[in-house]
Amino acid sequence: MKYLKKSMNQWGMSLIELSAALAIGAVIMVPLTSIISIQLRAPVKMVSEITAKRQLQKASLIMTEDASAGETFELGTGQEYGTFFWEELSNGDPVPVSVRYFFDAAIDRESKIETGTLLRNVTRGGQDLPPKILLEGISKYEDVVFEYTPADWTFGDLSRDWTLAGGKIEVTATQTLDAGAEFGATVTTEKIIAHLRPDMTRPVNQPSPQ
Repeated sequence: MKYLKKSMNQWGMSLIELSAALAIGAVIMVPLTSIISIQLRAPVKMVSEITAKRQLQKASLIMTEDASAGETFELGTGQEYGTFFWEELSNGDPVPVSVRYFFDAAIDRESKIETGTLLRNVTRGGQDLPPKILLEGISKYEDVVFEYTPADWTFGDLSRDWTLAGGKIEVTATQTLDAGAEFGATVTTEKIIAHLRPDMTRPVNQPSPQ
């Protein structure tokens, strides 16, 4: 019996020791649980940021293609930002094409927050194709700004020749995407610059001074 009591005293744990161990464990687990919780939610913010970057990269490529094909551009009014116009050949015949960019407002069903999208609508040969989403997370119309700089020919007095400054479209877009309750919203602002197809029709040279 003495041997048994000695073994229990050596290997066992008193109630006081057990309580102290549990208290220490609780103190350690509180910050550890918080850290783990944040780490589990962090990917939501990362996904939100990656989504915004990918959409902006895709929008930049599409706008660059539209600008390089466009013969003219007109700034829009109301909920429209602007429209590119050009002609394509189909079986040797010219086909008119227009690409319109406009804002579509909406309200998120879960968060009840006002949100919207930047849409791109193509009309080819009089046929209006379904609009496609270019950018999500556009809270209001003013979050996307189109600035149009038309091409300009200038005549040099010294060179006695014309110089073309190409036209361009500058688009500043601000996206607000949900990143979860812990991080709120991810706000990203980027500028897209698309150069218009140059008009190589040079003005008639000015007459030489007398």
